Amino acid sequence: MVANPLTLIMTCKSKDDYSQLQTKIKGLLARNDNPINEALDEIGTVHFARFVFLPETQQVAVITSFDGEFVPYARRFAEKIGDIFNLILEHVDGSETMHNADGKVRVQDHVDEFIQFVQDRDFKAEEPFYSAYPDLTVQQIRKLKRDAEQAQ
Repeated sequence: MVANPLTLIMTCKSKDDYSQLQTKIKGLLARNDNPINEALDEIGTVHFARFVFLPETQQVAVITSFDGEFVPYARRFAEKIGDIFNLILEHVDGSETMHNADGKVRVQDHVDEFIQFVQDRDFKAEEPFYSAYPDLTVQQIRKLKRDAEQAQ
């Protein structure tokens, strides 16, 4: 199996934080120049990604399927989409280890702590993890798509 699941579930500090975070994420996702999608395209290993807000719990989930091992994937996330996680983590519990001296969350400066944070909050999927194309990476799928478009 090439793809791996991640179900990151984070608890917001308060109802107000939950509401603010939901508004910020919806705003980013609605933009024509959506920085989340741009970063995911650039990372090039993410099959699917989505945010799910769980209203009765004040929790937000980031659910992805990605190619490769978790640690390199999480490092790339910190590099390419770190500012998005900075925005998210200012509203959730447990991000204290990723604060700089100015009190601001900055995962780019605390990559190991970010990786641990995600690992600690990753709700593991029940095995086996289903994939319709278990042997194909995102890059292979993109190539097959380009080849099919060129053949038309």
